Amino acid sequence: MNYGLDILDNPYVMDYAGSAAAIMVVSTIIAIAALVCAVLCYIWFLHGKQPSKRNTKLGRFFNFDHYYLDKILKVIYLVAAIGIAAVAINGAIMGLALGLGGFFAALIFSAIGFVVAELVLRVTYEYLLIFVQLAIDVRKIRKKVSSATSLGEELQELSGGNEPKPQPAAPGANANEWDCPACGWHMTAGEFCIKCGAHR
Repeated sequence: MNYGLDILDNPYVMDYAGSAAAIMVVSTIIAIAALVCAVLCYIWFLHGKQPSKRNTKLGRFFNFDHYYLDKILKVIYLVAAIGIAAVAINGAIMGLALGLGGFFAALIFSAIGFVVAELVLRVTYEYLLIFVQLAIDVRKIRKKVSSATSLGEELQELSGGNEPKPQPAAPGANANEWDCPACGWHMTAGEFCIKCGAHR
């Protein structure tokens, strides 16, 4: 008997081979379609020449100008907190099967477990939200700094680039005042120029 030829004659094997080939073709088409969609979404929403598209809901979703993680974490926290409460209540109710003493013991253990689990959950989610809030605050600071820099550039363009040269500091003036060595901008305090970012 030649088992190799018998396997090829088996209709189930041939159906499996046909299904595998169809799955490979469909998977390849889906992969190409996903790549094309990614390129189109980049061109449509993330390309710098179309800032109006970046402010739409899909534009903010694709270019990460807005964080959704804080809202998602809050929803997950609520679900987990309600789940812990449901498990604690279930544990107390299951204690009824052990009689009155078992019910009170289960009630006490469920209450302790509930409090400890809720505290651990709360601390964990506060810790995660610290990082999310830090990222949000850094983004806000970056936007303010970039808008201040662009405002300085606009003022320079409006003045025609003919800014008056800063006068040397008079004796007895504020020791924190300095002129930027890169662009000449007069600073009243700080170590970095607010216009170009150069170090004092």
